Formats: sequence, C-alpha cells, structure tokens
Amino acid sequence: CEGVPMICQPCHGEQMVIARYVSDVWKVGLHLERKLERGEVERAIRRVMVDAEGREMRNRAEILKEKLDL
Repeated sequence: CEGVPMICQPCHGEQMVIARYVSDVWKVGLHLERKLERGEVERAIRRVMVDAEGREMRNRAEILKEKLDL
C-alpha cells in the first residue's frame, strides 16, 4: 500500500499465497521460490530497481497505492 515494488521469499503459511498475488496477479513484485544465492538476489534487486520491468512494477504499485488511499 506504499507504492513500492516487493521482492518476496515466502517461508510458510499464507506468505506463499501473498507472494503469488504480488508477482502474478497484481504484478508489483517478484516471487523468489528457491534457496537463493547472492547472485540471484542481486539480479532480483536489479530487475526491480533498474530494469524497465521494475519501472513497470513501480507504476503498477503506485496505481495500487492510489486505489487503496481512501
């Protein structure tokens, strides 16, 4: 609800469902599924912060934030 894209690595419970919503439904972040190495985390951060894909995520996150502001 802050208009910021997320990188999700769910551990248990409802986190799995929320991570899928973030990445596949709302498209405001990335879902990292496996045990991660440093390079994978770095690539995810670059995708969100630098790449065009991240710019699109930020735009969608901002739109979602505006929808949630009452």
